[in-house]
Amino acid sequence: MPLLDPQRYDARVEAVHFLLCLVSLPVISAVAADLSTTRAKWKAQRQALADALGRIQILATRDELTGLVNRRHMQELLHTETLRARRSGHAACIAMLDLDFFKAVNDRFGHAGGDTVLKTFANLAVATARRSDVVCRWGGEEFLWLLPDTTAADAELALQRLHVRLSQTAEWIAGESLQITMSAGMTELRGGEAPEAAEAAVERADQALYEAKRQGRHRTVVRLGP
Repeated sequence: MPLLDPQRYDARVEAVHFLLCLVSLPVISAVAADLSTTRAKWKAQRQALADALGRIQILATRDELTGLVNRRHMQELLHTETLRARRSGHAACIAMLDLDFFKAVNDRFGHAGGDTVLKTFANLAVATARRSDVVCRWGGEEFLWLLPDTTAADAELALQRLHVRLSQTAEWIAGESLQITMSAGMTELRGGEAPEAAEAAVERADQALYEAKRQGRHRTVVRLGP
């Protein structure tokens, strides 16, 4: 019995079908390859977009010079920590830090030298802080240090450690020996003051910093009361 019944299958038609298959296979292969390439391109584009969004997020929350948290993001973190402190009842502290006589550094070494000092100080502050702490460049030569789950006494000890690190750091700019000091104002972050708790705490820390400068700089002043 023949494989193909000539009553049902026309050999000429089948030959045409066979030729069409031969012609179509390369086309189908090319389309499949093109689809695979397109999928790879889409995947690469999605990854590039995700990377770009990540960089934008970093730029939105970090200070460009020092790499520390910027002021806007720190304000968000302060509000979050205030709410957390209210729920948990745990103490938290903040400290406003300011480099003493920083204008003299800029006058002597220019803004590039001043930037080097700011970056060095930022690294020292981060090295002194705990992992749970957040150090922010608040503006200019001012920095804000958030210390969650920390009593005023422990926060004062942490600030003293930073004072010591500064005194032990001599070379700041291109081998130049400088003595950089800081003034600091420290206070507690009180959850019970919400919704203005964060702003009130920053204001107290700033007032304590002003008092430290009035007393001669190179010191920490603690202000816990109104």
